[in-house]
Amino acid sequence: MSAVGWALQGVPLLFLVAPQALYRLPIIGADLLFFSTLTLCARLYDEDWAYLCQASIYVLPAALIGIFGLISLWHWYGAGA
Repeated sequence: MSAVGWALQGVPLLFLVAPQALYRLPIIGADLLFFSTLTLCARLYDEDWAYLCQASIYVLPAALIGIFGLISLWHWYGAGA
């Protein structure tokens, strides 16, 4: 199973166990980023770079919006509480 599969299986358990799961979601994100980078480096020659460049036009704005959302959630619920 890939790293994404393990993270997706762990998130519901995390929400059941930890009431403040928002603090642990960046750890899961860092884990996914680390292992996806390892996978990409191991299979660098198999990547379709033209497709990745075209897909990044759609993925990067959504990722930046998500990061901005996490920062604003941290401001409203994490640091201010």
